[in-house]
Amino acid sequence: MAGVVQFPFGGRALPEDVICFLIADFDDPAWLGQPSSAIGADAGADQPSVAGMVAAEGGRIFRTTATRLYCVFRTVGPAVATAFRMMRAEVEGPSGIREQRAVRLGLHAGTAEVTQGVFVGATLNRAERLASAARPGQVLISAAAARMVPPRALSADMVIEPIGEFRLKDLLPPDLVYQLRHPELPGAFSAPQSLDATPNNLPLLSTYCIGRNEELGQLSALLERHQLVVITGEGGVGKTRLALQCGAERLGQFPDGVWLVELEGLHNTGEIAETLCGLLGYKIGGDRTAAEILPTLIRRKRMMIILDQCERLPAPWP
Repeated sequence: MAGVVQFPFGGRALPEDVICFLIADFDDPAWLGQPSSAIGADAGADQPSVAGMVAAEGGRIFRTTATRLYCVFRTVGPAVATAFRMMRAEVEGPSGIREQRAVRLGLHAGTAEVTQGVFVGATLNRAERLASAARPGQVLISAAAARMVPPRALSADMVIEPIGEFRLKDLLPPDLVYQLRHPELPGAFSAPQSLDATPNNLPLLSTYCIGRNEELGQLSALLERHQLVVITGEGGVGKTRLALQCGAERLGQFPDGVWLVELEGLHNTGEIAETLCGLLGYKIGGDRTAAEILPTLIRRKRMMIILDQCERLPAPWP
């Protein structure tokens, strides 16, 4: 089930509106206390629905998917309070025993961007990336959002602490990330699932990949069925940015890394093989060429290789 609602606070979002997004990623719709199609249903007096938790703090759910929940708040404090309640919520497990269900939460605050009544843009994108980076049971908060939380908004024993700088999957430069801590919440986590967690040479970029969700979905679906996928299009339409974003999104599926090979200036398969061997840390010597050795080196590897600027290769390609 997927649904969208308009800007929830009356009237239209203005460019100067600063809001906070809370994104929840979960593996099982049962975590919501109801099927995803009944997300707003009452789950009982002692266990309010997720919609009830959000509404109690003045927020709104504006979109749901099979594994993700999108919420928006006017300020960061209520979003943090809702995140805490979500983490402490219980659902009825298969055995009939109520249990906590691990969820990954991301919070980010910034300027509202609305197109035809639907939230879009960089602020929402960043919140999504934080949720994707969180470990099960973890609440990650951007530096921008953390700065907007007044001390009075935090309940007793609740702390927002920095855990380090990380590159998220939007390919932007590293940024300081915070975590919500409380004695009743899990406290020990592995490093966030950022770009730093898997080998790669994906470049630092200065812009978000926005408005390409459909193309990213199509590309990911093709990669599930084929080992080789070619992206074609006129120059400047964003082929490279799309490929890089796809690599970042799928980084966790390739334990041996995602590697970008720039083909400009390379003239044959030998030079390409030498470049790739160098990226992977292999030094080539002896009588065998890089092109001969490379298939053996990567045969048992699970990696993604992005060849950029293929149109610059001379034809015919030797």
